[in-house]
Amino acid sequence: MISLLSITVLLALFNAVAGQCNVASRKLVSIKNINDCFNALPFDATEAQTASNLANEYLKSYCFYDTSLAPIGGDIGYGKYAMNIANELQNIYNNANSQKTPLLQFYQQIGVKIAELKDPHTSFSPPCVTSVFFVLPYLFYPELDSNGCHVYALNNDLAGIHDAHKDLHKTDPELDGKEITEIKLDGTGNFQAACLALEEYANNYEGISRNPAARIAQVSEQDFSLRNAGSFPTPLSETVPVYFKTKGSSDTPVLYNLPIYGFATAELTADTLNTKICPRQSSLQSNSDTKDDSNTTQTQTNKQKTSQKDKKLSKREIKKLQKETRKILFEIERKKMKELEMKLKPSLYFEPEIVTKERIRTKLEQIEKQKIINETGYENKNKNKNMQKLDNAGINKFFIHYDGSKQSEEVVGYYLPDQKIGILRITTFAPDDLDDFATAIYQVMNQFGGGEGGGGKIGFKFGGTEYVIGDKEQTELETEIKKQRRKKDVEQRKDGVKQINAGTEGFQADEPEVGALKADRIIVDVRGNGGGYVKAGRHALQFIFPQAIYPLYPREDLVKTEMTQQFVKLMMYAMSSDKEATQFSDYETLKPITDFYNQSTRSRTSSGQGNSLTVDLTDIFVMDEEYTNPYRSLQKKWAYENITLFDPQHTYLLTDGRCGSTCTHFAKHITQKHLARVVGIGTWPNRESPSPYPPEVLKFDVSSFGSGSVYQYDSFQALKTASSYKSIIDQSKIPAAFPRKGTGLSWSHIEAYGFTEPLKDILLEYLISEPDYWDNIYIHPNTDTDLNILSKTYTDFITAIDNELTGGKCYYWEVQPVARGGSCSTQEASIANVDLMGHPCVGGYYDQTQCVINNCSWGYYLKDSATGAKSCEVWPENAFIYPDQVTLPAWLIAVIVIAVILFLVLTCGGGACAFYCYYKRKMCFSGLDPSKKYLFII
Repeated sequence: MISLLSITVLLALFNAVAGQCNVASRKLVSIKNINDCFNALPFDATEAQTASNLANEYLKSYCFYDTSLAPIGGDIGYGKYAMNIANELQNIYNNANSQKTPLLQFYQQIGVKIAELKDPHTSFSPPCVTSVFFVLPYLFYPELDSNGCHVYALNNDLAGIHDAHKDLHKTDPELDGKEITEIKLDGTGNFQAACLALEEYANNYEGISRNPAARIAQVSEQDFSLRNAGSFPTPLSETVPVYFKTKGSSDTPVLYNLPIYGFATAELTADTLNTKICPRQSSLQSNSDTKDDSNTTQTQTNKQKTSQKDKKLSKREIKKLQKETRKILFEIERKKMKELEMKLKPSLYFEPEIVTKERIRTKLEQIEKQKIINETGYENKNKNKNMQKLDNAGINKFFIHYDGSKQSEEVVGYYLPDQKIGILRITTFAPDDLDDFATAIYQVMNQFGGGEGGGGKIGFKFGGTEYVIGDKEQTELETEIKKQRRKKDVEQRKDGVKQINAGTEGFQADEPEVGALKADRIIVDVRGNGGGYVKAGRHALQFIFPQAIYPLYPREDLVKTEMTQQFVKLMMYAMSSDKEATQFSDYETLKPITDFYNQSTRSRTSSGQGNSLTVDLTDIFVMDEEYTNPYRSLQKKWAYENITLFDPQHTYLLTDGRCGSTCTHFAKHITQKHLARVVGIGTWPNRESPSPYPPEVLKFDVSSFGSGSVYQYDSFQALKTASSYKSIIDQSKIPAAFPRKGTGLSWSHIEAYGFTEPLKDILLEYLISEPDYWDNIYIHPNTDTDLNILSKTYTDFITAIDNELTGGKCYYWEVQPVARGGSCSTQEASIANVDLMGHPCVGGYYDQTQCVINNCSWGYYLKDSATGAKSCEVWPENAFIYPDQVTLPAWLIAVIVIAVILFLVLTCGGGACAFYCYYKRKMCFSGLDPSKKYLFII
C-alpha cells in the first residue's frame, strides 16, 4: 500500500498539467509524462509516408537487405530474426495511418522494428525520441549455481538514479543484494521466473547480437534498466512488479511494484520539440531534388568556377579537394564510431565511464572498510587491511591508457604474478588517437615478452637475429620511449590538456624494469569491445600475432545501388593522389584496383518471408591500409621483431560475444586461423534447459555484427548538399533528407567474408565461429571494477582449460612445435620456406608419427588449398611496409636520378678542371728563377 500510495503522489506531482508535454532535463519523471510528449505531434500522413519510403530507399544499400529475408541459422536459432524490410516499413505506416498514431510514436516504432535485425550497425534513430530513456533504480543480473539460474538486484547509481528513487520512495524496500524470483515484464501479462523474463526481454528487444548469451549480458549490465526510447518500446505500465527475498533464504518472496521512470537528457516541451529538437524540415523533397548551398552569391560564383574549370584545375587545387574529401570521410567515420559506442554503452549518456568505475571502486572500499571495522573493532587498522585485501585479489593493474574525450579506459594491462599471466584488455578500436593507442598496446605487450610461452623460450623467430631482452639496442629504445612519454606528460600539464589523465595515463607506478612482468601466457580480453576503425583492429592483430601478417584482410564486396556507386566514386577520388591512403586492392596481390564496380557481373538471390530478392554485387576487393600502420615505427629495433611473441597454446582470446564490428574481424580472424585458444564467456537460461534444442541454438558465436563498414544517412546528406562534390559524384542519386530534423539512420555498408579458404564465400555477418572453450557463466556487472571478480574470471577459465587438457590432450587444430633438425627433419627438408614443423592433434592427442607445418619463414605465409594441403607461399610486395619504404612516384624518381647524375657530372667535371688548371700553372712557373723579379702582362 505504501508503494502504491507513493507512486500516486509522484504521478500527481509530475502531472500538474495533465496531457501537456513538460519534461525537465535529467530528472526522474513518470511514463505518463513521457507519453504526453510522444503524443505532442499529431499524425501527418504525408510526412509518415515520406519517412517510411525514404528509410526503405536508403536501406536498399544495406548489404544484408536481401539476406535478411532468411538469415543463416534456422528459424529458432541465430536465423530467427528474419525480416522483409520493405514490407515491415509499409506495415508500420499502414497501421499508423489507420489508427492516427502520433508522429513520434510512429517514428519510434520504426526504430524498435529495425533493432530486431540484431545488427547494431543498422539502426533508425527517431527524431526527439532518442533523448529519452526508461530507467529502473536497480540492475538485474543472473548467476548460475548447482540449483540453476538466480537473479539478483544491484543499485543503479548512474546519475544518482537510485538515490533519487529513494528520495521519492523513502519507505519502499531496499532491493540491493536481494534475490529477484519473479518478474512481470512491463507490468502486464503473467509473472515469469526472473531468469526467463530477462531472456524473453533480451530476445524480443535487445539488438546487439544474434548470440543469446551476448544479448542477456547486455540486458543485465545496462539495457533492461537503461532503455533508450529509440530502440526499446515505451513501457505499458508505471511499474515492473517483482517478487524478492533475501539471498539464499527460504523466506516467502514479497511482492514489490518497482517504479520505472522516464529520464530525458534534454528539456522536452511541445514548443522545444517543434522548434528546436526535431522541427519539420523546410520542405518535403523528392528523391531527385538536390539541396545545396547555392543561396549565396559567393557560393554560386564558386559553383560556376568549378563547372567551367573542372578540367583545368591546378594540381594544387585537385590535391586540396582530395585532402578535404579524405578529411570529410574520416570525420564521418569518427562520428559514426562515437555514435555506435554510445548506443552500445547507454551509460555514457549519464556519466563518463571513468566516473562510474571510480564511484564503484570507492563504494567497494567503503564496504570493505566497514567489514574490517566490524570484524576488528579498530578503524585505524583499515588502511593496511584494505591494501592487503586488494593484494589478495592476486592481480596487478599496472597500465591504463585513457580516451581523453570521455575519460574512459581504452587499453589496460593486468598481470597475475602467481601464474605469470599477462592480460591485454582492449575495450575499443575507436580511440581518440590511433598512434597513442598503438603505443599503449606496444607498451603492454613489451612487458610480457620473454616468458615461457613464446618467442623468448621456444624461439618462434622468422629468420634474422634472435634478440635478447636487455641488449643495448633494446635498452636505448626503452629509455627513449620513457623519456618521450614523460616529456609529453609535462607538456600536457603545461598546456592544461588532459590534466585529469596526465598523471595517471600509462604505467600506474614507476615503469617496471623490462622483463619484470614476463608472462608465460597472455590473455587478450575483448569483452564488450564494440569495434571502431577497421585499421586499428587489423594493425593490432598484425602486431600481436606477426604470423598473421598476410593474408590479413577479409574478402569484401558491395551491393550495387545508385547511392553506393557515389560512395565508390568519392573513395576512388580521395585515393587517386595519395597512395598511402586506404586502397581498394586485389586480395591476392594487394595491388590497387579500379574496375571492381562497373565490370562485375556477380549477383545473389535470397528467398524468404514470402518474397524473393536479387541484388547485384561488385567484384571482391580488400581495403588495404598497410601504409598507415603505426606499429612499424614502434617495432624497429624491438627485441621481438619478426618473432611470434606467444604461440597459440599459450595465448587466449577472451570474448563475451559483445565483440562487434572491427572487433568481429579481430576475433573471427583469430578464431578461424587458430592464432590463439579462444574462450567464450556467457550463457542464457534456456541453455541449461533439458529440453532438446536444435544445434544452431546451442552455439556461442565469438562476436557480433561483422560487416566491413557502416554508413549513415546524414553522411550522404552532407555529400548531397556540398556543391564542391558536384563534379565528382551524381548528387541526384542520393535520396532526399528525412522530413523531420533529428532523424538518423545507419546501415551495414560493406560485406565481409570468412578468413580461410573453406569459409571464403560465407558472409562474416552470419558465420558462427565457436570458441575452443565455453565458460557457461553469467557475467557480473561489476567484473571490470572489482579486481576480485576480475581475477577470478581469468583464473577460473585458465584452470578449467588446463584440467580439460590434462594428460597431453589438445584441441583439434593445435600443432605441437618441433625444433629444427628434430623428429620432423625429413619433412622439414622437403617443404620449401618452412620455419618450424610440428605434430598435429589427432583424436584429441598429439600424433607423434605425423608432421605438419607449424609456421613458415619470415616473408612467407601458410596457404590453404581447396584440397586441404598447406604450403608456405611468399607474401605480396605490400604485405609488410615500414614507414620509410613508401614508394615514390615514377616521375619524381626520374627527376631525382637526373639531378643526381647532373650533380655528379658537375662535381667530377669541376674537380677535373681545377686539377688541370693547377697542373698547368705549376708547369708554367717551374723554370723561373725565384731570386729574380718578373713582369707579367695579362
